[in-house]
Amino acid sequence: MCVYRGSYVRPHRHNGKSESFHLIEGDLSVLLFDDEGEIFRRVELGASGGNKNLLYRLSVNAWHTILPRSEFVIFHEVTNGPFVRSDTEYAKWSPHESEIDEVERYMKKIS
Repeated sequence: MCVYRGSYVRPHRHNGKSESFHLIEGDLSVLLFDDEGEIFRRVELGASGGNKNLLYRLSVNAWHTILPRSEFVIFHEVTNGPFVRSDTEYAKWSPHESEIDEVERYMKKIS
């Protein structure tokens, strides 16, 4: 997957699944949230050769999102299957992708 700086991935969770992020190029933050939408952990990832981890496995059922920290990020994301898009639960406290002004404010808040 390739995402660019400023991309918005709505906070979500996958009940009963684990998820892994493997960085190939760039820098990325994985943010974990509690049920009220407060960040309780930031995981900083970077491509090989740097001082950041290049792999993170999210094995808890936590709300999460990603924030690209470099101009672009290329990463491989893996979850145990089968993957059913409709099983993804989106956080009600986060703005929908279509709410442009709300997304902009939210991104400033969590960055």
